[in-house]
Amino acid sequence: VTMEAEEHLVIKQSMPKLHGRMGVTDLRVEGDLLWSSGRDGFLRCYRMTRPETVTMVQALHVGYDWLAGVKVVRGELACLVWHGARLLVRTVGGDTELGARECGGGHRSWDVAEQGGRGDLVYIKEREVLMASLWAKEKKVLLPGGHTQQVNVVKQFKCGNERYLATGGEETNIRVYRVEEKVCREVAVLRGHLSSVKCLAVEEVGGRMVLVSGGGRAEVRVWSMARGEVRV
Repeated sequence: VTMEAEEHLVIKQSMPKLHGRMGVTDLRVEGDLLWSSGRDGFLRCYRMTRPETVTMVQALHVGYDWLAGVKVVRGELACLVWHGARLLVRTVGGDTELGARECGGGHRSWDVAEQGGRGDLVYIKEREVLMASLWAKEKKVLLPGGHTQQVNVVKQFKCGNERYLATGGEETNIRVYRVEEKVCREVAVLRGHLSSVKCLAVEEVGGRMVLVSGGGRAEVRVWSMARGEVRV
């Protein structure tokens, strides 16, 4: 921590090895709080007090090894984490994913440009400067809540000339929606899994659409689908 006094920078406090041998990746000041992130996966919060000292308030491991920084997204404090080649934006408190973008990994040159409430990822890849949306200004609801617990998988497919969405939930149900011009209408609720639905696949077999669902307890179910009917 440094301050300027008589045109000189004076060290007021030093915190060695704050985030281990990989070091600090980002610092952010919000009010009287200082947030530090590092490649040890920890987000640390400090309160800045007088005379020119900081005191640690809390330390939180975000569940990923490479924590790249913190941002305020839609009024919530969110962390930027690298997971392989993808940059994820996740809320600190609720652990909700607000955005994600694959760009090759955090070893390359990159930054996040914030303007008008949205965030864009700017990065260099194959000697080109690229930009991709990371989070939008507002959250858009595609479907009103149908599942009573967490949605684990979403699958889009076509049946005839119509488009559909199938969603699988933690509460063991599969919901099928027909995608119309401005809305998605629920056309079927498939029940029967013994545990949560983890994955979905759709394929046309013999002129009929087949939905295959996989869930807990090593269970796989095959559903025959046609316009106006769904059968196991």
